[in-house]
Amino acid sequence: SIVYTRWGRDDCPANSQTVYSGYAGGSLYDHTGAASDYLCLPPDPEWGLHTESEDNSRALVYGAEYQFDSLTDSRKSLHDQDVPCAVCRVKDRSSVIQIPARKTCYAGWNKEYTGYLMAGAHGHKAASQFVCLDENSVGIGGTQVNNNGKLFYPAEGRCGSLLCPPYVKGRELTCVVCSYWVDISGIAGGSSYFDTGAAADPLCLPSDPEWGLYTDTEDSIRAYVYGAEYQFHTLTDSRKKVHDYDVPCAVCRVMGRSTVITIPARKSCYPGWNQEYTGYLMAGLTTHKAASQYTCMDENPIGIPGSQGNNNAYTFYPVEGRCGSLPCPPYVNGRELTCVVCSI
Repeated sequence: SIVYTRWGRDDCPANSQTVYSGYAGGSLYDHTGAASDYLCLPPDPEWGLHTESEDNSRALVYGAEYQFDSLTDSRKSLHDQDVPCAVCRVKDRSSVIQIPARKTCYAGWNKEYTGYLMAGAHGHKAASQFVCLDENSVGIGGTQVNNNGKLFYPAEGRCGSLLCPPYVKGRELTCVVCSYWVDISGIAGGSSYFDTGAAADPLCLPSDPEWGLYTDTEDSIRAYVYGAEYQFHTLTDSRKKVHDYDVPCAVCRVMGRSTVITIPARKSCYPGWNQEYTGYLMAGLTTHKAASQYTCMDENPIGIPGSQGNNNAYTFYPVEGRCGSLPCPPYVNGRELTCVVCSI
């Protein structure tokens, strides 16, 4: 079975079981140290050790709101309403993926729901994450008050390292959540390294996007999606030749396996696990404004032909260790870290 979150609805599709329904939440859009991910908070919390007083030395959790004031379609009526969510389980499925810029699943996959790609606004202080908001979203009744908190903004494309066509500058992106199996190849992308409100996670964007409700004008009150580039100019090995090239990607499924993990600082899997691929740990540059996410880049990376241009946007930099709270040895200060993806 597989489990996924349906954002913008308090129910699950007919073919699935509702594990629980609740309220979307997360960190405040204006906090620089915010957790990037969205939470689906249950309506019946349970408590452990706690104090009732507010404490500044804490991570904070707020509710979430739609930010649809710049839309011109029916979704605008949801602006400032709180966002419901549901955690759904589907039996007899082994894999689930969120595909950006598609309304339908690829052959062999089953559609769970379709919608629009959302994240925090690109200029906000807090990092965010790309999530798929149901195309038939609803608000929580009686909540249309501008409390802000964790915010859902539509995501639109930005050309450059993002290939246009097939993508269109300023056009809002769709999304679909699919279950079962198939391999997909596409174009790596994400938020700009320069945007404080950037979604932290990279995307594997399909080469054949599908559109929903949209405008083709650029809108400053949006999450943005760009392409991605290698940043290998300081390397001295063979990988330097792909510096500033756009980054390809592939979404893969292995038959007969139920679990996959990325292990940082390893080139081989532990006993009992199967190696899918090995490579080098990548993330954004530490001095950039945008949050990023650790990703395992294949040890033999290739660039998209004809794409070597310094468009930047979502960028992949090698990751190296810094001693202190990181124990050295076994780690080494300044040494680039490997990674391996393993399944069982």
